[in-house]
Amino acid sequence: MKLILIRHGETDYNLHKRYCGKSNPSLNKSGVEQSIRLAERCKSMKVDKVFSSSLDRAVETAEIVFKGEYVEKLDNFSEMDFGCFEGLTYKDIMGKYPEIYRSWIDNPVRITIPDGESFKKVRLRVKRGLVTLLSQNEDKTIALVSHDGTIRIILSEALNTSFKDLLRVKQNNCALNILDYSDMKAPSIIKMNDIEHLGLKNEK
Repeated sequence: MKLILIRHGETDYNLHKRYCGKSNPSLNKSGVEQSIRLAERCKSMKVDKVFSSSLDRAVETAEIVFKGEYVEKLDNFSEMDFGCFEGLTYKDIMGKYPEIYRSWIDNPVRITIPDGESFKKVRLRVKRGLVTLLSQNEDKTIALVSHDGTIRIILSEALNTSFKDLLRVKQNNCALNILDYSDMKAPSIIKMNDIEHLGLKNEK
């Protein structure tokens, strides 16, 4: 099975560097353009099914990239709920919650943001969703449009590395990742954070 894994296009929250988990902004003009460029790149790829996080920014990206295809929305692949950080910039957070923020940045796996979702809970729901996708789509090529954090979890599982290590690898808006699950015990990563369609070089 092959998984085409895509991060959603840009929103104004991304543009202004605001934390965006359960918040539900739509794509901005740049995000729509990014999605159109990715659609051009993906048009030669045969995809059997298209899935998306249930949040608008992911659904909109999926509908542009795979125009005319039915998009099945899956809550398991939504972004982490950032709790009291939602909608805030770094400057906002450092003004309101400096100690909490420093603790969370130092150990995002163990520290839960107040009113937010723990990493353990996010990882568990993403893993459950992935197991279901893989078991129900053997020998198929499927696309999943999701979010920065959830994509890093999927990549860290495939690489058998820690999520914290994957935080050092950038995942751009509308980045393309391709994973091959022919060997379920050791899936291959064919592409990771590929952004050639945006006229940019891969960033690490």
